[in-house]
Amino acid sequence: MDGFELCRLIKFDERYKSIPVIILTCLNQETDKVLGEKVGADDYITKPFDHQKLFEKSNIFLGK
Repeated sequence: MDGFELCRLIKFDERYKSIPVIILTCLNQETDKVLGEKVGADDYITKPFDHQKLFEKSNIFLGK
């Protein structure tokens, strides 16, 4: 199972769909980003990434 499949399983299950999912990947093609949206990811970040921005986004999703 890859991350897209895991995200889809989480986001389309009523018990878990409120869990925020940020996809962090080296896949930066537009088709990959669209797939991230289709599987319900809350955000899609490609490598290399700014660690501080990732931390800030995760805090937003966690309500901090």
